[in-house]
Amino acid sequence: MAFGQSAPVVEPNPAAALKNIQDNSTLPPLKDQTRDLSEVQRVDSKIYIDKLTGVSVNNELIKEEILQYWAPSIGKSVTDQDISNFKEWAWQKFGQAGYFAFLYTEILKEDGGQRLVIKISLPKVKEILIYSKDKALAEKYSGQIIGRIGDSGMPGHTVDTLSLEQKLDNISFDLPISLDLNIRPVDSDQVILVINVTDKENNPGALRYGAVQVNNYGLTQYGRTQALGIAAFNGFTPDSTATVTAQGAEGLAYGRVEYEAPVEELAGRARIFGESVYSRTITGGTTATQGLTSNYGVGLTNLLGSQRDMVYKSFIDLSQRNTSSKLQAGGLQISSIVDDQARLKFAADNDRLARDNIQHYEMTVVDGTDNNNGRYSFLLIGANYQGRLNSTGLGLYAKMRAQGIPSRNLDTYNRISLGGVNGLRAYTTLDGIGDMGAMGSLEIRQQYFVDHFIGAFYDGGIVKQNRNPVPGQFNTPYTLQDMGLSFGGYVKGINYNASVAKAIGSYAAFVPGVYETNPNSWRFNFALTYPI
Repeated sequence: MAFGQSAPVVEPNPAAALKNIQDNSTLPPLKDQTRDLSEVQRVDSKIYIDKLTGVSVNNELIKEEILQYWAPSIGKSVTDQDISNFKEWAWQKFGQAGYFAFLYTEILKEDGGQRLVIKISLPKVKEILIYSKDKALAEKYSGQIIGRIGDSGMPGHTVDTLSLEQKLDNISFDLPISLDLNIRPVDSDQVILVINVTDKENNPGALRYGAVQVNNYGLTQYGRTQALGIAAFNGFTPDSTATVTAQGAEGLAYGRVEYEAPVEELAGRARIFGESVYSRTITGGTTATQGLTSNYGVGLTNLLGSQRDMVYKSFIDLSQRNTSSKLQAGGLQISSIVDDQARLKFAADNDRLARDNIQHYEMTVVDGTDNNNGRYSFLLIGANYQGRLNSTGLGLYAKMRAQGIPSRNLDTYNRISLGGVNGLRAYTTLDGIGDMGAMGSLEIRQQYFVDHFIGAFYDGGIVKQNRNPVPGQFNTPYTLQDMGLSFGGYVKGINYNASVAKAIGSYAAFVPGVYETNPNSWRFNFALTYPI
């Protein structure tokens, strides 16, 4: 790498402040997305085994897990309570696997004791019925319901509760109806699927969820300690939401309002949003600045389809950003940007229903025009994975994001930033900025005491500051890396999340006094969140 080049001064500007807020969102889940596990039919008589000699299972679905479950009991007696506990465990496993099943147990006498014979039956669909107390409601939507369920509800097919649950959830995404599934056994081999249809209830103005948070994710020039509040309320129509967000620091004030509602005619969910951030540098001096960035627009989310627990969506957003900054002393204007932008994102995820292995993938095409340099475009991609490594709470967390194919050199807001709590945690969003770049993170976490975790991570990335070389600036790609520890959990209803990260390797583009993070430095990030 060439070290003779210098980095440009990253002047404080309100667009960088807005990007820091958007990139550093770390609110924990504020709505319970868990679902009741699907139950299996409880068909059995009381059983007592003097000495368990072995276990036989007639179905491969969770056979290995069942054999592992009973392995410690071989050679021992089995009580009615043991059988009852096993059934509870098995019902949970079938629910997690996403299948409706009948479970039978029998005793087979053999030399030296008894063998436990476990028979699993996966019934098939006999027919599907649409029911509602409001006959007109059932008639209006029955065709769409049957059509969207597709193969998952066809007679003769195995009852895949995970796929059914996903598709019923998808139907309610843009329609003003709630759907509940009842499974009625006909015999040991067949069931009837009954889908209950009701209007979605609505209580305009009722609080859906909210939280307050204190964190130190802020930039030094505006104040690192920040306070944040978010509240979501029921809108005017069923399943619509109005969300208000506010954030403040010593030199920063931010607000955002968004309204989202299902629109049946558009087969999706439409939204309108507006956000604004006022910022002023608190470091003083003749170069101290202040500024304002406003961003507002409209959007539409559509479901493109689903595959068992994976959902495919498209997102279209049209927005305009206005950024202006000036010197605090004298009021001399430094910059003024009007940026009209269109974003088309395609995403796939299973986080709505997945329990053990959560995945998210996305690709975004961005096209825009600003008043200073004209038209531009670039591509964004991202992926996240969260999976269990064993039954004791050890998990793997991985993520990556990248930006590429810029049509020209971009302004600060539209550039990728490697740093931040959702990027390289030893750096800030003013570190590792460029027109092109990519970062990845690997983390191993161990859960303990149910509600707490500790983890170890490595973050790394590469960035190229300018698509087209700029004289006097650092035009060579360079890398940033860090490693550290993370920990978090809940204490008396308060969520805590923190990380300690150490920057490693060189910072080829570093110039003293320009960037916030020195080479090989440490950074401590924390957030305390109280859901309301």
